[in-house]
Amino acid sequence: MELSHALLPALLLLTACVAIFTARRISFWRAEGIRNLTPGHIPPLPGFFARLVRRIVVSAVKRFAIGPVRIVGASRLKSKRRFMLFANHQTERDAVLMPYLMSRRQSRFFIAKTQSLGWRAPLVAFTGGIIVEHDSKRGPVIALTTAVKVMVAEPESDFIIFPQGKLVPDNVLLREDFFSGLYVIGAKVARSGDENLDYMPAGIYYDRNPAHATFVHRLLNMLGFKNFRRFYGEVIYGAVIVIGEPIPHASLPRDSTAATDVLFAAVVKASAEAAAEGTK
Repeated sequence: MELSHALLPALLLLTACVAIFTARRISFWRAEGIRNLTPGHIPPLPGFFARLVRRIVVSAVKRFAIGPVRIVGASRLKSKRRFMLFANHQTERDAVLMPYLMSRRQSRFFIAKTQSLGWRAPLVAFTGGIIVEHDSKRGPVIALTTAVKVMVAEPESDFIIFPQGKLVPDNVLLREDFFSGLYVIGAKVARSGDENLDYMPAGIYYDRNPAHATFVHRLLNMLGFKNFRRFYGEVIYGAVIVIGEPIPHASLPRDSTAATDVLFAAVVKASAEAAAEGTK
């Protein structure tokens, strides 16, 4: 009993310190989320805890909003070289899968300003997202410049990017939709002296066959949550992701159009292979 009375003040002090620290961090990230909505702002580098939280959150969302995910070529993501991971872009779920692929690797990513408002703003800043203001003529240019600054200043950081810059729900891949910004970032980073950079293509295929619903999916339906998994607009029953061969920057043509042709072809191939795997 005496020991309990002796420990009580220490426990109260510890609780108060934790509460103050938590409140201050929440306040910091709220403010940082607001600052991050200004194009060109660079949020703090995501630390180990931020990457761990990202992994836990995207894993949970993947489980309930997507389902089982099969990754072909996953070993390529363990590369010791830094890379820019890029893929076809069909749905907002892609923004869950790409960080999931990165696991706890140190990485940055682009995200549209319209997808970073409200409660999402602190989370985007916390995980290192770089805002793209599509409604502004200079918005994409500012975002590219910011990405280059980040990649040069953070030589250990990888980068996630969707070169189409928009959702293409039917997954019809057109060269004219594929922007050269991916190569432009890589070229400018290489010119800064870092040639240790690869482009890592990925193809995403979504299983929309209700017959492939998992036990969790069926249980949610039985409990009356039929619309729970429609918050992305449709129900998905799993996905297949193919990770293509990494493309070293040094192997690409120096012409941005020709280089982008090569990168586009790599995504088309990975996407076709993912569809073939998913429909077996």
